[in-house]
Amino acid sequence: MPGKSPEEAINTFAGFISETLSCITHDCLTGYQESDHRHKIFFSDPAAVKTAAGQTFYLSIVQTFTVKKRDDGLYKVHTLQYSYVFNDDPQPTNKGIVSYHWHPDDFNLRDPHLHLHITQEVGYPEIERRIARAHFPTSRVCLEDFVNLLIKYYDIVPVLSEAKWKRILKRNKAAFSKMATWFVKSN
Repeated sequence: MPGKSPEEAINTFAGFISETLSCITHDCLTGYQESDHRHKIFFSDPAAVKTAAGQTFYLSIVQTFTVKKRDDGLYKVHTLQYSYVFNDDPQPTNKGIVSYHWHPDDFNLRDPHLHLHITQEVGYPEIERRIARAHFPTSRVCLEDFVNLLIKYYDIVPVLSEAKWKRILKRNKAAFSKMATWFVKSN
């Protein structure tokens, strides 16, 4: 949501991201200003999350953004890049079991994409290597969809009641979709 000042816009944006992540972890994000027009929020260390079976996995989340003044005088955050990584290793990495990236300014691949990792137990090592290296094209992915994916398909146990985390994800995605300058698929 826009703010009356750059700080208000940043705090609102960071609040939505923090609230979305609070559905599955108690870990807090860190933020800093990289330059005059570039800000970053992220987990300093990967955040631990648990499955229903008690396994521990880790999230590495990074959002890089800028703040611009609109014609109406309000300030709005614009995402510059993101990285959402779900991993079984506590060491920070850009690729995990599943990770979504969008980094249009820094690399040869400017489009949003997905990385998948499968174990080498399937018996097709060449295909498995190709899958691990592939950048599967996607549309841009909002954080709420990533969190919902982890809960629904990876059995990550929410730290909030079902009614509360569902309400947060729905509300935050709707707010995000309303302000997005790019298409957000609704569920």
